[in-house]
Amino acid sequence: MKSFAPTNWMAGQSRYVAGNEAFDYGAFKLDCSIGGSLLKYGLPPTVGDFTRICGYPKNKATDTQWCSDDQVRAFDAYQVFYSNDTCGRMSGSPVMVWKNSEWNVTAIHTMPRDPTSNAYNHYNYNHGTRITSTVSADLTTWRNDTSAGTPPNPPAQPDWIGVSSSCD
Repeated sequence: MKSFAPTNWMAGQSRYVAGNEAFDYGAFKLDCSIGGSLLKYGLPPTVGDFTRICGYPKNKATDTQWCSDDQVRAFDAYQVFYSNDTCGRMSGSPVMVWKNSEWNVTAIHTMPRDPTSNAYNHYNYNHGTRITSTVSADLTTWRNDTSAGTPPNPPAQPDWIGVSSSCD
C-alpha cells in the first residue's frame, strides 16, 4: 500500500489557514485487487442534488458502516456544503450525488460545520473538498503511479475502541 497527499498540503500548509481546505484530501493505493467496480467522480455539484455520505462514525459500533442522506446546500470553487449527518472518523468519506441514474463522487468529506466561523456556509453546513480538475488530476496521477513507495505509518491506536455516546 502507498499513501498520497497533495504537494500543497504536504508543504506544511495547515487546513486552518484560509484557503487551504482546498488541499484537504489524499489517497491510499492498495497493492491488491478489491474487485468490482469503483465509483465515478468529478461531475460538478448543483444546489439541490441528493447527497449520500457513507463512513464509519465514532459514535457507532466499531467496523460498522453508516450512511446519511441530504442535499447539496451550496458550493464554491473548492468546497461542497451539505447537512448530511457526519461524525469523527468520517473524514475522507465520499460525498456522493445522484446524477444520470448513478452515484458520482462530487467531494471528499473533510469538515463539520464550524460554529465559530463568520462564513455563512462554514457556520451552517458540513463540507468537503470538491473534486475539481486539480483534485481529479491528482487522483489519476496517484492511480497510475508505479513507484514502490513507502508504506504509510500505521494510524495511532486510541486508548480504547468501542462505542461512544456522542459525536463531540
